[in-house]
Amino acid sequence: MLMTLERPEIRELLPVAPEPELDAVGKLLMRAADELESRGLCKGTLGDGITGEVCAIGAINVAHHGYPYYAWEGSPIPKFKPGGPDADVFGSKAVREAFGRASAVVGEPIHTFNNRPETTQAQVADVLRRAATSTEVAFYNY
Repeated sequence: MLMTLERPEIRELLPVAPEPELDAVGKLLMRAADELESRGLCKGTLGDGITGEVCAIGAINVAHHGYPYYAWEGSPIPKFKPGGPDADVFGSKAVREAFGRASAVVGEPIHTFNNRPETTQAQVADVLRRAATSTEVAFYNY
């Protein structure tokens, strides 16, 4: 009679890597990926006022201040404080860094990647999630 030995699954033997600790920009990018997945992807505009869809940059803006468009001085967005320590031309240094991290992941401006006809919603959300755990930043002239 053959005896069968119980063997643990390989997965049980391998150490599980802990989830990386995210900084504020990483958390912003994760929220942006969630927004994009729930709203849908649009191309050529930050957000579609009818469908609610957003592009990658629009999703970052929504995650930051609740609105797909940039928050700058005179903006009606109540969360934005013009001239505050985090303020810049994009509304916030965190938003600018989020754009830069997402751009570094794809090796080109994130809006260029987003607007390619073949780029899918899942691909853009994946880029935002990968950028969340990255510290590499690429600054392009947006």
